Amino acid sequence: MPWLSRLTLRCTRLDTKADEHRLCFPRQPKSGIMTLHATELKCAHLISRSPAMITSKDRHRGEAVESDVSEAGFRQLAAFRHQIRRFLHFSEEAARSHGIEPKQHQLLLALKGLPKGVRPTITALSRQLCLRHHSTVELVDRLVDHGALRRRPGELDHREVLVELTPKGEELLRRLAIVHRKELRVSGPALCESLRAVVQHCSNGKRVG
Repeated sequence: MPWLSRLTLRCTRLDTKADEHRLCFPRQPKSGIMTLHATELKCAHLISRSPAMITSKDRHRGEAVESDVSEAGFRQLAAFRHQIRRFLHFSEEAARSHGIEPKQHQLLLALKGLPKGVRPTITALSRQLCLRHHSTVELVDRLVDHGALRRRPGELDHREVLVELTPKGEELLRRLAIVHRKELRVSGPALCESLRAVVQHCSNGKRVG
């Protein structure tokens, strides 16, 4: 039954934390009382529905959403991407004009702007920057050589390595923050408007133009 095969695949994908080969069906504990994982409850609900319902409501859901992208929708997405690219280009050039690479600037900013209570470790910075651990280490090494960062051991666990800004790094980041805020006062309204147009179009779910 093709609909059941598609449904089984969908159920398997619902639990992103489990092994991708684990079947998504109710578990039977030793007590003999059946319990359902939250993901399995969703699968059980889908299995209880008829093939006709699944075909009409679920099978074409992705196709229906995609068919809603009109020419105007593509133009709005392109305009939004253009505004993002303009700001990123400005930011990259600003970093280079201050003697560092764009990714190094991003690391300085990520370090200064870590959420309250998050320790400034390589792991925390890697998560903020969406980088692999070794890539973050390389960026930190270069910034340490540049005099903008320093490493220090943790207060309680001396095996832990923390990263902090030096006075030179603080001043460098302050100057870059000032020029970025000035640029956002100029380009920010267009960036916000392009995002608003995309979000409004997605919310309306209507074909325009």
